[in-house]
Amino acid sequence: MQYKIINNFLSMFQKAMGHSSLAISLTYLRGLEVSELEESDMPVV
Repeated sequence: MQYKIINNFLSMFQKAMGHSSLAISLTYLRGLEVSELEESDMPVV
């Protein structure tokens, strides 16, 4: 099930980026920097 969700996401991402190469898509996604969340980023409940 999780594989199908990831596959669907990659398919939509490839169409949005205008190319169909899985290798290019994965290289792009790996290059995105994801910052770590700090306690101050969390909403106060």
